[in-house]
Amino acid sequence: MEKRKLAVIGGASGDIGSAIAKKLGQEGYDLFLHYYNNQDALLSLEEDFKDSSIERMTYRADLRKADEVQSMADRVFQAFPQHEIYLVNCQGRASFQLCQLMSNTEWDEIMTINLSSFFYMTRAFLKGFLAQKSGAIVNISSMWGISGSCMESAYSAAKGGVIAFTKAMAKELGPSGIRVNCVAPGLIQSKMNDQLTAEDLAQLEDHTALERMGKPEEVADLVHFLLSDQSSYMTGQCVVMDGGFLLQ
Repeated sequence: MEKRKLAVIGGASGDIGSAIAKKLGQEGYDLFLHYYNNQDALLSLEEDFKDSSIERMTYRADLRKADEVQSMADRVFQAFPQHEIYLVNCQGRASFQLCQLMSNTEWDEIMTINLSSFFYMTRAFLKGFLAQKSGAIVNISSMWGISGSCMESAYSAAKGGVIAFTKAMAKELGPSGIRVNCVAPGLIQSKMNDQLTAEDLAQLEDHTALERMGKPEEVADLVHFLLSDQSSYMTGQCVVMDGGFLLQ
């Protein structure tokens, strides 16, 4: 009997994370949805799947703390012992700050949630991945992890680290049949852009070849592809979805 697939989504309460959860649920994945402060954002998913057979569980954890991440992984193994695990690391937050004004605390905070948490999550679930010798991991980075962004030095550094971590883990886990890929979105319609003015957004759209922001659902479609057998010969890749922003 074929195992059911379980998608574990870090940061599922964010705009991109919830779009990924909805897409994967529609594609038949059972869902383990992480949140930290915004459980209400997951209520709409409950409405989406109230009449479906999709198994789902929400779980609160601070992914900046390795012990809480490990407790979450233990809960997954306990609740879904027969499932094939797939992991999406979508957690993170932006930071707009001149480097010379950034405190040590702020730097450490941004690096922890945007990079260290990816390590904590991957390490915590390795027991399951290595036992099943299958499955896939998708990490959400950013185009700024490739090009860097003014006033986002910490965020850019962390997201660049996610790309390097993805490539390293792809080499490490490839012999065990586990694929690890990365998505680097550009300007996406999400609350992460709330710190930007309408003028800022207009300028960014103008600099994008497609002259618009991307949609969380478009990122979700790409994540689904990278988890699926359609990308069975892809690993260690960073797929840029930026509407052509970095072309210019």
